[in-house]
Amino acid sequence: MRLVLGLGESIAYPSYARILATRFAEHQRGLANALVDAGTKLGPACGTPLGGLFMAQYGWRPFFIVLGAGALLWLVPWIAWMPRGAAVSRSARAEESPAVWQIFRHRSAIFRALGLFCSNYFWYFLVTWLPAYLETERHFPKPRRRSGRHSHI
Repeated sequence: MRLVLGLGESIAYPSYARILATRFAEHQRGLANALVDAGTKLGPACGTPLGGLFMAQYGWRPFFIVLGAGALLWLVPWIAWMPRGAAVSRSARAEESPAVWQIFRHRSAIFRALGLFCSNYFWYFLVTWLPAYLETERHFPKPRRRSGRHSHI
């Protein structure tokens, strides 16, 4: 399931890049790209503690339902303001997509891919290896669960 999630998420950044390239003037793209990147970091940074508090109070099942239903709310403004018409479909077909080897002929693409690999590896390190290291080698205690109604979380 984790692989399927990764495959589904893999289209995010290429989609962001396409939207920014077609919808924003060149001088606006830096700020727009920074806002997208900040949002991808701010969401988990705020959502993790808030979600944990919600689950501690109500349990994981209501949290699952609220999160799923809340995620569908973005469809309302998207349907209202999504691009429409023949011009949208023509512009998508007018440009032929480059082959992978054509993309990686550019140094900027190679270094961008390398930078993304390094940042993803760093996050993987922080989430998987570091907690076990701190617990076993530095003897940091595991967080204790609160006893109570929802201690099965």
